Amino acid sequence: MSSTSSTKIAGPHHQQATPLTQPPPLNPSWSWRIRKLLQGGNHQLLTRDEVPLRDLSGKWILITGANNGIGRSAAHFFAECGANLILACRPDPPAHETRPEEVVAECKARSPETAAGAQSIEVWDVDFSQLSSVLALAERWRETGRGLDVLCNNAGISSSFYTGVAPSAPEGKEAEGAAGMRRSEDGFELVHQINFLAHCLLTFLLLPLSSADVGSEDCFFASVDALEHFDSCGLRSGDLLYGNNKLFLQIWISERQYRLDRAEEEEYRGIRIDGVHPGTADTGIWHRQGAEVEDSGINGWLRRLPGGAFKRLASLSIISPEQGAYAIVNAAAKPREKVGEGRAGEVGGGWGGKYFNRIWETEPMPHCSDPRAREFVWKKTLEELRAYDQDLVSRFPSFVGCL
Repeated sequence: MSSTSSTKIAGPHHQQATPLTQPPPLNPSWSWRIRKLLQGGNHQLLTRDEVPLRDLSGKWILITGANNGIGRSAAHFFAECGANLILACRPDPPAHETRPEEVVAECKARSPETAAGAQSIEVWDVDFSQLSSVLALAERWRETGRGLDVLCNNAGISSSFYTGVAPSAPEGKEAEGAAGMRRSEDGFELVHQINFLAHCLLTFLLLPLSSADVGSEDCFFASVDALEHFDSCGLRSGDLLYGNNKLFLQIWISERQYRLDRAEEEEYRGIRIDGVHPGTADTGIWHRQGAEVEDSGINGWLRRLPGGAFKRLASLSIISPEQGAYAIVNAAAKPREKVGEGRAGEVGGGWGGKYFNRIWETEPMPHCSDPRAREFVWKKTLEELRAYDQDLVSRFPSFVGCL
């Protein structure tokens, strides 16, 4: 499949957007931050006792970024469960990553004997740096007529070591201070598009195809590193891009679950979405490729570290990709009763919209339970996708709402 499509999404400066009021600061105390950071460093060894295999025969699971790191290991686990897999990967992965066809062979070698001849494991091309490629992936899935049981939004890049498009000059007030930022061909800052915006677009497009009658689940990554200040400019630029965009994603997850629970269409009320911090894992996301990075904050300090020194530092609390994958399988496959009176974004509340530190539910940033912050991120996301510009909103479920 080609990774491009004839549909073109307008860039972030092609249309006058309705001004949005940024919510007031909700940043927790430093003691709270330190406590959460220590929780995020939990590298307890997980086993099949904590995350047993579950029979997923006949289920369809789509994993983005499935040819490397945690995505690859999660694909191995799901293959052992007998699930049908779509491994959505870049068509031209860098040399340090595993080729997608090799991952297919690895998964087939792990398939249970009972699934022989009945299990489908395929590689589909997608490039999250091109929103047209995301549209093409969703359209290809729609054409199959299948229901989707699990979506694992795993693809991502580091803000410290990303490569892609050449740095562009800042445009307009919203990009002030963004000199040296790398932008996609769609005009968005690259980390923001790959780690946040493309995930949101893919989810919107695939929701009408989810198999809610069998309990569909979306498994999102949201890092516990997302302890940054809420920065509306960070939706496109700014310091600590990785952490900020993970925070935006968890806020968006909470709002999306809130809307799903109240959707007019009953089939949407059976779908859940969770954010998962799989742990600090030794994956390709830390691979330095010689690209320029931001000089501000922690990223500027990390830039000056030799690659080996940084990995040595990370090894103090690092886990293997296999250990990280336990968290994904747990969130996606563990049966869960539809209980809880709380709201999405709150510990113990609701059907979904939860935040897991590996396999343990924990408290997310306070923005996730704040209606103002959630509405801001939700509307900003729709604004950036230019839903009305390219008539994309007509393909989104009704609960998405208006700008």
